[in-house]
Amino acid sequence: MPGSPISPKVLVVTSKFAPHAGGTSVVWTHWCRCWPPEQLRVIAPRVAGDAVYDARQACRILRCAYPDIPKIRMPWLWANQALTLLAECREERPDLVHFGHVFENGFMGPLLKRMLGIPYFVHTYAEELMLAKRIPFLRSLV
Repeated sequence: MPGSPISPKVLVVTSKFAPHAGGTSVVWTHWCRCWPPEQLRVIAPRVAGDAVYDARQACRILRCAYPDIPKIRMPWLWANQALTLLAECREERPDLVHFGHVFENGFMGPLLKRMLGIPYFVHTYAEELMLAKRIPFLRSLV
């Protein structure tokens, strides 16, 4: 439509997304519903019921393995998300990448910017800021 604003292509990387239960999943699910689906892709973990959920969504959702093995599952997810992110950025060239958490996937932003020149921003939560306040290494990361 002439005169309408053009939305940038956005790639969301989050470790919490529907149909996973919880407040953060709800936040990300609603945020993504507000974006034009043809301009949005989401990288999220595989969870029970995701195939049925994803089939009903207008945007493309890329799911990453999330094994149910304590102490391994989160690093495994982050590594899979990083690999998926690089492949997706090389193939689709988003205008912007939006990371869902500072400590879970936000660390990928500077690497992505350095490697491919794609701008990014990181969503931050109060609990991450409070943790960073207590731990100097995390404070420098934030």
